[in-house]
Amino acid sequence: MNAGTLTDIVTFENPETVRDNFGGQHTEWKAVWKGRANITNTGGSRREENGEIVHTLTRKVKIRFRPVLSPKMRIDIEGLKYRILAMDRNRADMSATFTVELIND
Repeated sequence: MNAGTLTDIVTFENPETVRDNFGGQHTEWKAVWKGRANITNTGGSRREENGEIVHTLTRKVKIRFRPVLSPKMRIDIEGLKYRILAMDRNRADMSATFTVELIND
């Protein structure tokens, strides 16, 4: 893996279930790892679903492999949140490539 290609900053966030004072549960996202990555756009579209316009953006995020990271997490790239669709680990060059999709709120 060539370190010179890791030009973008990403943050991996892990979901944690938290109870409030009334016993209700909600999910909070805690930052687990922040570091450099190589991000490439792989596609995007604009379509209508259930009367709403939905923008889909798919990217590939390549980083140096970290054992703490998993597909259950999400990735923050420049303030935008992405869900992880797939994780591919390459043992030969100690990298991991994540296929991610923009979360439409």
